[in-house]
Amino acid sequence: MAVTVEDKIARAIETRLLTLDTDLSISWPGTNFTPPDVSQGYLAVSFIPNGAQRLFIGSDEPHRFIGMVQVSVFWPKGQGEFAPRAVAGDIVALFPCDLRLTQDDVTVRITKRPDIAGALIPADQSRSSISITIEFEAFA
Repeated sequence: MAVTVEDKIARAIETRLLTLDTDLSISWPGTNFTPPDVSQGYLAVSFIPNGAQRLFIGSDEPHRFIGMVQVSVFWPKGQGEFAPRAVAGDIVALFPCDLRLTQDDVTVRITKRPDIAGALIPADQSRSSISITIEFEAFA
């Protein structure tokens, strides 16, 4: 089975995210995951590639791959926003602007400081969430 450029990008970002100093469990894309007890928080990762752009005329020239990774911090509702926002800040600190991550022959560049969204507090859920969006580009 061929390993795609998108897979290499996701693996590079995943490897970096695994260096996060946290006891929170992580839900990775495409894997089975059972959220912990509602009294505990967890992270959920979504990989969102946004296509390849052809920049050059030559057939063998590299393409520019852009996209984002969204990491959501799920937290027990009613415990405030400070603790999950601190986790979000730790994630942002892992992915500074212009950070370069390499997986095999692909280098991924973080194109800007990640964004932290406002808290979502659904009335019918046991957890609130704060999402971090990490934008990237790679040439391959």
